Amino acid sequence: VVGKVLAVGTAVPGLRPGDRAGVGWISNSCRTCLACLRGEENVCVKGYTGLIVNGNHGGFQQICRAPADFVYTIPDALDSAAAAPLLCAGITVYSPLRHHMGRPGARVAVLGIGGLGHLALQFANHMGGDVTALDIAADKEEEARKLGAHSFSTWGNATAAAELQGSFDLILNCASANINTGQLMSLLRNNGTLVQ
Repeated sequence: VVGKVLAVGTAVPGLRPGDRAGVGWISNSCRTCLACLRGEENVCVKGYTGLIVNGNHGGFQQICRAPADFVYTIPDALDSAAAAPLLCAGITVYSPLRHHMGRPGARVAVLGIGGLGHLALQFANHMGGDVTALDIAADKEEEARKLGAHSFSTWGNATAAAELQGSFDLILNCASANINTGQLMSLLRNNGTLVQ
């Protein structure tokens, strides 16, 4: 959710009323367990608080209250409608790309060219990856290439193509379909990484 800051606590640094800011999917965590101290709130031992679950209403309310640790200022040049998806889908794919793309030119496959996949293609390309888009629908090729894919293959062709077997350093599975994990793993190079 993105909006204007209305008020801040007295101990809050860096945020002022009137600032444009956003809150991502994770809106709180214990902030004391080892995972939280490492910046891995998504695996908080005590469990994180989701922005729109368990009585939290996220952007579907007039005022959203969140701890300052989970509120991010939005640069003036970034439109609010473009910023909001980056706080959820964007970080979902950016984080593993940043963590697992060990070097420029890494061969990266993005399976599932939908909401997550669209962003993953752009990030992986801008991070210097050799990016392949994989999807069950052949009609997504043109859009995938516009978003940064250097190559495209349908899922059926990818699993059958000898040249793609063992060819990727990193695969991001952004598909919501039930995908055969064995077939997916066969596309990885030795020491490659699959992110589900």
